[in-house]
Amino acid sequence: MIKHNWLWDAKSNEDEIKGILKSDKDPRFLLYAGLLLARNGDPDYVFNFIKREVFCQYWPLIKERLDRTGWFSPYKSNYWQPIYEKIMHELKQEGRYIPRFPAIPITKDRFQLALQIRKLRKQADFNQKELAMHMGVKQQYVSKLETGRVNPSIETLGKIANIFAKDLEIRFK
Repeated sequence: MIKHNWLWDAKSNEDEIKGILKSDKDPRFLLYAGLLLARNGDPDYVFNFIKREVFCQYWPLIKERLDRTGWFSPYKSNYWQPIYEKIMHELKQEGRYIPRFPAIPITKDRFQLALQIRKLRKQADFNQKELAMHMGVKQQYVSKLETGRVNPSIETLGKIANIFAKDLEIRFK
């Protein structure tokens, strides 16, 4: 297997992407970290790009992105979750604390949107698992949508609108 195949559609070269992945402060970090984890199943290779500690810190956000986008498989995060848990256990045994990336606060607007999504799902007589199947995501992601714990993309909102045969309208007041 060619190890750099995960970059086939990247607009940056491998050296530039390595630099981005060494700096979790770069706004493109999550994009390329997600691509790397989605397209490569070799932890030794992955941890040449991303430090184990940084992987653990950002895993919840990367996992959410993998689950939401379904890159190559909506269940790719199932492969990396035990690796995350193992590394966290090892780091704790070493007495190292890994700060969690702060959760996105639940705003009034996001809460209202969450309630609307739940209402649409119930009106269609879907359970969360059925909606997840139609969206190509995990049931846990639908749960996060319906509780406002995730900030859905325009594409996600468009999928939901299409599933329920609704028009997507975004207004600024």
